[in-house]
Amino acid sequence: MIDDLIRHLPDLALVYSAFFLAVASPGPSNLAVMATSMERGRRAGLTLALGVTTGSLTWGILAAIGVSTLVVAHPGALYAIKIVGGLYLLFLAWRSARSAMRADMPPPKTAVSGHRTICAAT
Repeated sequence: MIDDLIRHLPDLALVYSAFFLAVASPGPSNLAVMATSMERGRRAGLTLALGVTTGSLTWGILAAIGVSTLVVAHPGALYAIKIVGGLYLLFLAWRSARSAMRADMPPPKTAVSGHRTICAAT
Protein backbone atom coordinates (compact mmCIF):
# COMPACT_ATOMS: atom_id res chain seq x y z
CA MET A 1 0.00 0.00 0.00
CA ILE A 2 2.71 2.48 0.97
CA ASP A 3 4.83 1.38 -1.99
CA ASP A 4 1.93 2.15 -4.36
CA LEU A 5 1.51 5.57 -2.81
CA ILE A 6 5.21 6.36 -3.11
CA ARG A 7 5.25 5.13 -6.70
CA HIS A 8 2.29 7.37 -7.65
CA LEU A 9 3.37 10.37 -5.57
CA PRO A 10 4.84 12.34 -8.50
CA ASP A 11 1.63 11.89 -10.50
CA LEU A 12 -0.52 12.85 -7.53
CA ALA A 13 1.63 15.92 -6.86
CA LEU A 14 1.22 17.01 -10.48
CA VAL A 15 -2.56 16.57 -10.39
CA TYR A 16 -2.94 18.40 -7.08
CA SER A 17 -0.65 21.20 -8.25
CA ALA A 18 -2.69 21.69 -11.41
CA PHE A 19 -5.91 21.65 -9.38
CA PHE A 20 -4.49 24.21 -6.93
CA LEU A 21 -3.46 26.52 -9.77
CA ALA A 22 -6.89 26.22 -11.38
CA VAL A 23 -8.68 26.99 -8.13
CA ALA A 24 -6.34 29.81 -7.07
CA SER A 25 -6.24 31.63 -10.40
CA PRO A 26 -8.80 34.38 -10.92
CA GLY A 27 -11.19 33.15 -13.54
CA PRO A 28 -14.67 34.14 -14.63
CA SER A 29 -16.24 32.97 -11.38
CA ASN A 30 -13.84 35.04 -9.27
CA LEU A 31 -14.49 38.08 -11.43
CA ALA A 32 -18.25 37.51 -11.19
CA VAL A 33 -18.03 37.35 -7.38
CA MET A 34 -15.99 40.57 -7.29
CA ALA A 35 -18.33 42.38 -9.68
CA THR A 36 -21.42 41.24 -7.79
CA SER A 37 -19.91 42.27 -4.47
CA MET A 38 -19.04 45.73 -5.78
CA GLU A 39 -22.39 46.24 -7.48
CA ARG A 40 -24.83 44.64 -5.04
CA GLY A 41 -22.95 44.39 -1.76
CA ARG A 42 -21.25 41.89 0.45
CA ARG A 43 -24.26 39.63 1.03
CA ALA A 44 -24.90 39.09 -2.70
CA GLY A 45 -21.18 38.49 -3.28
CA LEU A 46 -21.02 35.93 -0.49
CA THR A 47 -24.14 34.21 -1.81
CA LEU A 48 -22.59 33.92 -5.27
CA ALA A 49 -19.29 32.75 -3.78
CA LEU A 50 -21.18 30.06 -1.86
CA GLY A 51 -22.87 28.95 -5.09
CA VAL A 52 -19.56 28.83 -6.97
CA THR A 53 -17.95 26.88 -4.13
CA THR A 54 -20.86 24.45 -3.98
CA GLY A 55 -20.65 23.88 -7.73
CA SER A 56 -16.90 23.31 -7.59
CA LEU A 57 -17.26 20.96 -4.66
CA THR A 58 -20.01 19.02 -6.42
CA TRP A 59 -17.83 18.71 -9.51
CA GLY A 60 -14.90 17.50 -7.39
CA ILE A 61 -16.99 14.96 -5.53
CA LEU A 62 -18.52 13.59 -8.72
CA ALA A 63 -15.07 13.29 -10.24
CA ALA A 64 -13.78 11.58 -7.11
CA ILE A 65 -16.56 8.99 -6.96
CA GLY A 66 -16.04 8.10 -10.56
CA VAL A 67 -18.59 9.53 -12.94
CA SER A 68 -16.18 8.49 -15.67
CA THR A 69 -16.45 4.90 -14.47
CA LEU A 70 -20.23 5.17 -14.70
CA VAL A 71 -19.97 6.49 -18.25
CA VAL A 72 -17.59 3.69 -19.24
CA ALA A 73 -19.85 1.06 -17.68
CA HIS A 74 -23.07 2.54 -19.12
CA PRO A 75 -22.55 4.47 -22.36
CA GLY A 76 -26.15 5.70 -22.28
CA ALA A 77 -25.35 7.68 -19.12
CA LEU A 78 -23.18 10.06 -21.17
CA TYR A 79 -26.10 10.81 -23.47
CA ALA A 80 -28.35 11.41 -20.46
CA ILE A 81 -25.81 13.82 -18.96
CA LYS A 82 -25.51 15.66 -22.28
CA ILE A 83 -29.27 15.92 -22.71
CA VAL A 84 -29.85 17.17 -19.16
CA GLY A 85 -27.00 19.68 -19.53
CA GLY A 86 -28.32 20.89 -22.88
CA LEU A 87 -31.84 21.30 -21.51
CA TYR A 88 -30.47 23.29 -18.60
CA LEU A 89 -28.53 25.57 -20.95
CA LEU A 90 -31.69 26.09 -23.04
CA PHE A 91 -33.58 26.96 -19.86
CA LEU A 92 -30.93 29.52 -18.92
CA ALA A 93 -31.01 31.00 -22.43
CA TRP A 94 -34.81 31.27 -22.28
CA ARG A 95 -34.67 33.04 -18.90
CA SER A 96 -31.96 35.38 -20.17
CA ALA A 97 -33.91 36.25 -23.33
CA ARG A 98 -37.10 36.78 -21.34
CA SER A 99 -35.25 39.08 -18.95
CA ALA A 100 -33.71 41.05 -21.84
CA MET A 101 -37.10 41.53 -23.49
CA ARG A 102 -38.71 43.07 -20.42
CA ALA A 103 -39.71 46.69 -20.98
CA ASP A 104 -39.60 47.58 -17.30
CA MET A 105 -35.80 47.43 -17.01
CA PRO A 106 -34.51 50.12 -14.64
CA PRO A 107 -31.82 52.51 -15.89
CA PRO A 108 -28.23 51.73 -14.85
CA LYS A 109 -27.32 52.84 -11.34
CA THR A 110 -24.69 55.54 -10.92
CA ALA A 111 -22.43 56.07 -7.98
CA VAL A 112 -20.47 59.19 -7.10
CA SER A 113 -16.81 58.57 -6.40
CA GLY A 114 -14.87 61.69 -5.47
CA HIS A 115 -15.56 64.28 -8.18
CA ARG A 116 -16.42 61.78 -10.91
CA THR A 117 -19.64 59.94 -11.62
CA ILE A 118 -19.11 56.25 -12.36
CA CYS A 119 -21.74 54.35 -14.32
CA ALA A 120 -22.25 50.81 -13.01
CA ALA A 121 -23.29 49.53 -16.45
CA THR A 122 -19.80 49.89 -17.92
